[in-house]
Amino acid sequence: SHLDLSARARGAISGRRPCVLFLDSLGKRKDRRVHKLLTSWLNAEWAERGAKLHHAPGAPPRVFSREQTPMFACSVPVQPNHTDCGLFMLKNVEHFLMEVDEETDFPVDRRDWYPSRDAVGLRQVLRQLINSKVEKRRQEQEREAQEAREREQRGNRERDQGEQPPKGEGAGATGAEGAARGGAAG
Repeated sequence: SHLDLSARARGAISGRRPCVLFLDSLGKRKDRRVHKLLTSWLNAEWAERGAKLHHAPGAPPRVFSREQTPMFACSVPVQPNHTDCGLFMLKNVEHFLMEVDEETDFPVDRRDWYPSRDAVGLRQVLRQLINSKVEKRRQEQEREAQEAREREQRGNRERDQGEQPPKGEGAGATGAEGAARGGAAG
């Protein structure tokens, strides 16, 4: 029952026992299949990476199972279509992180977190954010390119000035300069 689920979730969460919170914005509730896939993945990751980092010598191996890592299906706002999964996932994570607290229980009924239109409206917010970042980067690249052109032009001018013969030498020497070198004055 819903009350039993809430009590078990509170016990798992407040007791710092690892658990999985299943936040399904499609409302399909295939939590057994999802739990099996997640625990399988967690076991594989632990075997490959986690045990090397966190396994104390002589400690029993970590096992992720239905009993050791229970999963609780939380009721969350339902998306109106099959295309807004990512938006709802971001909105759920945002609200979860804002509300989770180590000292309080996390209720499994979160249908009132936000209106569904807030998640759908996130698309426009993200579009504006991405467009502003792209425009900012484009302007930075233009500025960098302009600075590179200016450096190249300065380098060319300095090189050209360094290749010119010093004053008084070559074909431009006349009058007193030429006479000083032993030539005829013009």
